[in-house]
Amino acid sequence: MNKTDKTDIYQTKRAPTQFAEKLAEGLSKPDQKFILDMVYGLIKSRSPTLTEIARALEEDTRLLYTVKRLSNRASAFSHFSRLEQNYLNAIQPQLRDDMYVIVDNSDITKPFGQQFEHLQRVHDGSRGGTEKGYMSANISIASTKTKHPTPVYSHLFSAAEEYFDSTNVETYKGLNKV
Repeated sequence: MNKTDKTDIYQTKRAPTQFAEKLAEGLSKPDQKFILDMVYGLIKSRSPTLTEIARALEEDTRLLYTVKRLSNRASAFSHFSRLEQNYLNAIQPQLRDDMYVIVDNSDITKPFGQQFEHLQRVHDGSRGGTEKGYMSANISIASTKTKHPTPVYSHLFSAAEEYFDSTNVETYKGLNKV
């Protein structure tokens, strides 16, 4: 491997690493490593599947051990509000007064799901009709110059949840947070 190849690899890894460091700011060292592994693995593997993320990390241990480690860290992770705040702080420099706000209420269907908590029938926008699944409220921003959307809020919810009021209320919660 020549010097140019090493420089290219370093440059490619630097941006996701810096982003993961911003996301994990203020978390414990194991949580910081977990966030770095997940961000880098997601980007490199181009897959949300834990096995593919573990494979992308190319660790010296057996794949099963890497998958178990990531799975255990994911189930023990509880600092979601900190992670969300760190993400909003990271994208803050991109925010301007003249940005478009894009609000999208969508559905995620799980037609073969049996054991998911709070599974409820939702309108399936892709096929028409209703199907078992969840609703989601998603909010993105886009600059007037580039029109590239930057996600700022995403929340999955179900009408079967105890504190559910309505889809509009869930959307307004996101707008108020943003």
